[in-house]
Amino acid sequence: MEKAAILSKKSLLRPIGQRHPNPEIAQLELEILADINNLGIGPQGLGGRVTAFDVHIETYPTHIGSIPVAVNLQCHSGRHKESKTIKRVEVVAYEDLGTEAIRKLEVEEFPAIVVGDVRGNDLYREGRMKYRRA
Repeated sequence: MEKAAILSKKSLLRPIGQRHPNPEIAQLELEILADINNLGIGPQGLGGRVTAFDVHIETYPTHIGSIPVAVNLQCHSGRHKESKTIKRVEVVAYEDLGTEAIRKLEVEEFPAIVVGDVRGNDLYREGRMKYRRA
């Protein structure tokens, strides 16, 4: 399982748009990416044409009886230190988890949508009811 986790992390570091060297795997990456984006989930689940920027697959030989799989999902802006909106990052908990630690980000010019507020309101539920077509 450790090899699967390492390969999963490795796939996160492959540049967007860089295909796998094996043409069959490269084609599978493109097919899965198209399928994901055709779901219409969009950013933050609010709908849209782009849900994922890319799909990267890494493979390694294993026994057919145990096929370990690891999946990593990563926010695009979280992968890039050069983000112009992130001004400061501070680890606030679980530093030993490395990239999975809880961080406090200081950002500028960052559009944000509050989905759930302290009163229990839910933008997903209420917004859909308010703006749905008859």
